[in-house]
Amino acid sequence: MRRLSLLFSLLVFTTGCMTHLTLPTKSPLTTPSLAKNSVILDVLFVRFSPNDAEMTETVWEEIDELHFSPELRRRLESNGFRAGIISGPMPILLERRLQLSTNLTTTAGANAESAPKPIDPEHRPTAKQRQLRIGAGRRANILVLGERERRPELSVLMRTDDGRVEGRTYEQVQGLFATRAFPQGDGGVRLEMTPELEHGKPQKRFVPGDGMFQIEFGPPHEVLDQLRCSAQLAPGQMLVVTARPQRPGSLGHQFFTDVEAETQVQKMLLVRLAHSEYDDRFSASPVTLPDAK
Repeated sequence: MRRLSLLFSLLVFTTGCMTHLTLPTKSPLTTPSLAKNSVILDVLFVRFSPNDAEMTETVWEEIDELHFSPELRRRLESNGFRAGIISGPMPILLERRLQLSTNLTTTAGANAESAPKPIDPEHRPTAKQRQLRIGAGRRANILVLGERERRPELSVLMRTDDGRVEGRTYEQVQGLFATRAFPQGDGGVRLEMTPELEHGKPQKRFVPGDGMFQIEFGPPHEVLDQLRCSAQLAPGQMLVVTARPQRPGSLGHQFFTDVEAETQVQKMLLVRLAHSEYDDRFSASPVTLPDAK
């Protein structure tokens, strides 16, 4: 009886303890958090006619080109590029052009006169947008030339710093901006965009990275470091790049001009800092971020 009494007491004690156990609330399927040093960019393209004076001239009255050094502005201009920063509200002219497809849906009973006109399915939309999430110092490519397919052949005129004009022809070409973002610790980033030409057949090449050379297999790259745009952006600010009008044959013209249905179409690239995960203003131990390679 003494043993049975002891066994009964143990069962009651154990059952009472079990009622107070709590199950873990953290599930292995929980959505992972973003890296502390990741950066989110909004990438927008606007298309317009090269003869559109509002987009080629008027809108630039509200874009700060003096953010870049006189030397870089001279190089960009010599090669047909135009770049600047939008710091305040977006210019009204750009707001009109950025009528993305999500804004073209109308509800039943809407006034037909005030409803936006639908996009012609035979033509590409006036503007398009996508989001880019990259780690600090990591490379991401923004395709500009040959987005849908590579150009079979491309002849480019480049002006050197001493004023000489050099021409070169490439085959099977894509033009892109190699983009890197370096968080600055105040919620802003240093954004670097370097134009590159990817051309020819894939081959083995050695690329520097992480203190050693890495082997990659792909087409050769013509890296134009002298035209790299480096900008300090706060959240909401935009880096704007396009071509200067009346510069046929220049690299800027080739990057930002398409021919559709025998009509020339110019593009404008806008890269907006949407969010930076890294902010050390209230951190006791700042995170060490990678330097540019």
